[in-house]
Amino acid sequence: MCKYRCYVRWTSGGKEYLSNFTTETNNGVSWLYSDITKSYNNQLRYTIDGKLINVEVEEIDS
Repeated sequence: MCKYRCYVRWTSGGKEYLSNFTTETNNGVSWLYSDITKSYNNQLRYTIDGKLINVEVEEIDS
């Protein structure tokens, strides 16, 4: 299992937000990036002006 720190920048209501969290997965970085992007886009589609700006994923030394 690899441990990752993730940063997600997004907007809603004219304001910019930064979410950050850590996660562990057996899948690779590209899978994690895709999964996070898909999840945030699904959430933001229910907002009037929500938009995903950027996703960054970095591996953390265990």
